[in-house]
Amino acid sequence: MNARLLASFVFLVVPSFANAQDDFRTAFAYYKTCLDRPPMLAKTRGREALARTADPRAAKILAKRYRSLEAPFDRNRSIMVTLLNRHFKPSESVITFQKLMKASRGRKHAWLWFRGLQLQADQFGGEPVLAAFDKARDPFLKYAALQALFDGEYQGMEAVGALLEEPPTAKLEHFLLMGAVMEGLRTFKRRLGTKEYDRTLEAAIKQFDGEEAPRRSKIMMARYLGKIFNSKSRSIRGASWLRQMKAGRNKEFANDGYGTSFFNIRASGDRIAFVIDLSDSMLTPLPDKVRKRGGVTGVPDKKKKNDPFASEYKIPWHKVKNRFDLARENIKASLYSLKKGKSFAVIGFGEKASLLPGCSGMIPATKKNIKRVIRALNTIKPGPSRTDRPYGTLWGSTNLHGGLQRAFGVRRKGVVATFENTDEKALLQGADTIFVLSDGDPTWSDYDLVAPNYGEDTIGDPESRTPMETGTELHYCGPFRDWERLLDDAERMNLFRKAEIHCIGIGKGVQRKELKRLADLGLGQTKFFDL
Repeated sequence: MNARLLASFVFLVVPSFANAQDDFRTAFAYYKTCLDRPPMLAKTRGREALARTADPRAAKILAKRYRSLEAPFDRNRSIMVTLLNRHFKPSESVITFQKLMKASRGRKHAWLWFRGLQLQADQFGGEPVLAAFDKARDPFLKYAALQALFDGEYQGMEAVGALLEEPPTAKLEHFLLMGAVMEGLRTFKRRLGTKEYDRTLEAAIKQFDGEEAPRRSKIMMARYLGKIFNSKSRSIRGASWLRQMKAGRNKEFANDGYGTSFFNIRASGDRIAFVIDLSDSMLTPLPDKVRKRGGVTGVPDKKKKNDPFASEYKIPWHKVKNRFDLARENIKASLYSLKKGKSFAVIGFGEKASLLPGCSGMIPATKKNIKRVIRALNTIKPGPSRTDRPYGTLWGSTNLHGGLQRAFGVRRKGVVATFENTDEKALLQGADTIFVLSDGDPTWSDYDLVAPNYGEDTIGDPESRTPMETGTELHYCGPFRDWERLLDDAERMNLFRKAEIHCIGIGKGVQRKELKRLADLGLGQTKFFDL
């Protein structure tokens, strides 16, 4: 059995030197060494070491490499774009991005365009970004430009209002347009009450009644309007939101956009993905105060209104012994409560991530489908315990990124493997609400590989952090165990999707700050259980 990496921090062999010239040379040597190493993690470390020098020569080297990256192309391009955007002076980076964008025009480069046009908006204002919007033929590049516009100074609302007068008739383009518009309106909601802002907001609200607006657009728009007006309403009727504009704050509550709830967090969508941690640590027993609740609980009475474990559904607490049981019983209750016309997918992640058996994709919430997936949930049983797994085993380590990747890639049938951020079927058929449940830090990632021990890592089991003997080979995880890389890629995957992301954390090892950042990417909520 191969030893596993205990820590996935970026290990840099570049020490402090007397001058930047030596720093660059040492980092470049390390970079070249890493490119010859097979694991994706090793190549990523080399590129990060070079980027951290902030040397203009490093930017040229990395930019040149962008066009000839190895597979997985979408993930490696995402990492490269982040490095070029984060580690170099904006005045220099904008030129680098302009050259790359000129040579990279397809939708598979939409993340490059978004970051590059953000830089242009910051450096030169909105005019060149609007010009890019007008010239782009691919809808993903067009609306990447429109979103980039709003990340600069407050501008362009008049131009956006003009776009809403004659919106595109194609469902995909309408959704992309309204996603960009609503993101801009939310970003500058402090302008609510000004003439230009209110005129654009009213034009956006009137899209609810247009024939071009698919239901998916309406659900997404309602979610953003709820944030703009600080309202719990998720109405998909334009008249409701126009009344709210006039009143300043809508007192009525319309819940026609809600599908179900999970741990008392409501899902405002039609297609709901549950991304559930099945790592071995989920077998950790719950405290007696939870395990000994007993019986079947429903809506708590007034004396228990502050009970953190209360559910609006009936949970059979006599079946709840550990963290996984708590998750499983709440998923089952949530699935049973799904309304007619909704769809769902349940994704488990341990060391690997996949749809559960019986869940072939984003499937309709019929009684037959729900019962089949619940049967699959009930068949998940703990494996044998061992020294570093005293409570037994499930699916191994914690591949949170892999779970998110499947959630964004799931379609009506199956999961798209790459470029899920610009896959039309994934966008229009896939999840519009994602629930993430986990009990700790990511400890694994896709794109893992067994390779020689390069002598740069602490060796041990990543889940239990149990040290192991050093061997000649190691099993390297992929690069997305690191929170920053994971969150960057989640932002890329949700740039056009605008999925609502809610995060539930169970256990004292949960990184609340990072899960909150993940939820913020989807305008979602968080809930934590300190068990």
